[in-house]
Amino acid sequence: MPRRPFGACLTKTLFDANNQGIIRDLDVVELWSGVGSIASAAQKAGYKAATVDLKNGEDLTTREGFEDAVSKVLRLKPGGLLSMGIECRSFVFLNSSNCKRNYYNQYAGDTKYEPVKTGNLFANEGKFFADLGFARGLIVVIENLPASTLWSYLPVNFMKKLPFSAVCNRCVFDDAPDGQRLSKKCKFFSNAPWITALQCPCTCWGDHISLTTYKDGQITGKPELLKESEAYPARLGEELVNAWMTDGYLGLLDVDGESSDSPERKSKRARTWQSLEASASSSGSSGRRGWQEL
Repeated sequence: MPRRPFGACLTKTLFDANNQGIIRDLDVVELWSGVGSIASAAQKAGYKAATVDLKNGEDLTTREGFEDAVSKVLRLKPGGLLSMGIECRSFVFLNSSNCKRNYYNQYAGDTKYEPVKTGNLFANEGKFFADLGFARGLIVVIENLPASTLWSYLPVNFMKKLPFSAVCNRCVFDDAPDGQRLSKKCKFFSNAPWITALQCPCTCWGDHISLTTYKDGQITGKPELLKESEAYPARLGEELVNAWMTDGYLGLLDVDGESSDSPERKSKRARTWQSLEASASSSGSSGRRGWQEL
């Protein structure tokens, strides 16, 4: 079963944040951000965004990296967007014979195998960040492949907090010519209903570039293409931010001369958040199964 990363305690983290009076000055935080398509789209729209990724020297396998990510999540404004693209390499079919994730070990896998140890840590961190987000009134989005065992490793009662989902084909947002786009689907879970706006089937006429090869009964991944496919196309980041911005977020740019921390703004955010929670509770766990995985 998932454990607390680095012994972190949610109650203590929230208590300390309240006592320290942390300034909530961020609108978007993208964890395991890769090329940062979501954060970049948010910044282009005038929002204040932050990322966390190993390529920037932010290592979530260390206590320092984890605590840095926690501090950024705590800085998010109410209604702010917390997006997480948790590393999937130990949760997918490729290399599953070594990872050994299955029903009988509650999808924890072979915990002596380094990719599994890292994957479990990342999943535990993602759960902690999400629970922190729920407690702070954030919009939480977690992405992985539709068939990822991450969704089974995470506790059922946690997944019920993310009742809305969408499966989108990466190729829809790829600017490469038809027939030269990578074949990959992304599944997003969220506590906000607007995530369903990302549900989209493939509309390509030509074939896709496969991320795997098949030879002598063995399926092998193409490392360079797998790495490339991890990055969200820019237009996917823009579409996600636009959906959040249009349907979920009410506070940051004072375009109407109204402070984002004014009583009026706070009242609007409270009403919106209550509406989101009501929608989530009324749909229950069936909400995330209502969308066909095209």
